[in-house]
Amino acid sequence: MKKYIDYQKIVDKSLRKVIKHVLKHVYENGMEGDHHLYITFLTQYEGVEIPEYLINEYPNEITIILQHQFWNLEINENSFSISLSFNNNTENIKVPYNSITSFADPSVNFGLQFKDSAHTEGTLVEDNKDQNQEKSNLRSDDTAADNVIAFTDFHKKPNE
Repeated sequence: MKKYIDYQKIVDKSLRKVIKHVLKHVYENGMEGDHHLYITFLTQYEGVEIPEYLINEYPNEITIILQHQFWNLEINENSFSISLSFNNNTENIKVPYNSITSFADPSVNFGLQFKDSAHTEGTLVEDNKDQNQEKSNLRSDDTAADNVIAFTDFHKKPNE
């Protein structure tokens, strides 16, 4: 078996730390200026804690927006927790960083898109997808997709 440096895994881990640092900044300074964060994560990933009715409504993934109304933000080593309003109910949720599939701040055209959960240490592993599908944009009306990093852009494909 040939051994190699798994650059994709290293970059993935580093970029998830960017999310942690941004959330820590928000915790310490509040949401400054026009910044607002879109965080999409897998709802059935190991360690995700959200109400059952949200899992029923969003069985695969959900996008939360951190802007004006959020409470009790806590930053942990492998996850963050926060209280948000869903259907006029304040709910506490816990999100492991490895469950995050995309992260964006449309106010500054910044975004990260993670290939899939197969490159993380969680228990949920998605099926392999068509390589072209990996370059899909964030689901946002903003042009944040201009700065989304698709890891497949850095991965040399066969016959190239």
